[in-house]
Amino acid sequence: MSKISNAILETLLEEITDYANVELTVPQRTELENLCDRWEDRESIETEINIFLKKIGFVYDDGDCSWKGDNKTLEITSILVDLFDKIGIDTPNNFSEICEFVVEDVNDTADADNWHDGDVAIAFRRWIEAQADEQA
Repeated sequence: MSKISNAILETLLEEITDYANVELTVPQRTELENLCDRWEDRESIETEINIFLKKIGFVYDDGDCSWKGDNKTLEITSILVDLFDKIGIDTPNNFSEICEFVVEDVNDTADADNWHDGDVAIAFRRWIEAQADEQA
């Protein structure tokens, strides 16, 4: 990550109170850093960060003027990171895309109240199968 991107990201996440409740996993932080490096000034960097936060399950609370994590989405993300560790793969560059697919799949197919890490693993398998189908 370039020093400028790092400075911009650190300033936004640490100094702007809207981001006070944002806690990112290491893969999410890495992806956000990569996003800052690729930023081309079509939108403000803050807009790009906000779009990223929405993709990974955060919602903006207008009443508190802050970002808050959707607990289920954040838990699914954490389970997915653990799954990557268990099978010995590095976190992929398209981590937020995978998370988005897995969260949608768990929400669509698993029991709303009694879902578990097995549902996340199945959803990840479905993502892999969907990628194979696209390439076939």
